[in-house]
Amino acid sequence: MSDDIIIGGAKQVAGGLERAAGAALGDTTTELRGAVHELGGAAQQKFGEVKSDARSVASESPAGVFLAGVSVGLLVGLFISRR
Repeated sequence: MSDDIIIGGAKQVAGGLERAAGAALGDTTTELRGAVHELGGAAQQKFGEVKSDARSVASESPAGVFLAGVSVGLLVGLFISRR
């Protein structure tokens, strides 16, 4: 499991608590700041999940990852050469 999953989850929970405290106190600045932290934590957690999934796919099929990388490289080369 990626550290980003754990850290992102913790940030998401802390942001939710901050947002709830801001809403309870009527402090819109704290509420909005909490919502931003909550969304940032969710994004970091999702990034960690994608990173973990990519690692598992790469370990199961290294030839597929190599071919995908070559394909992307060829496409980028074609787009650059057309400029």
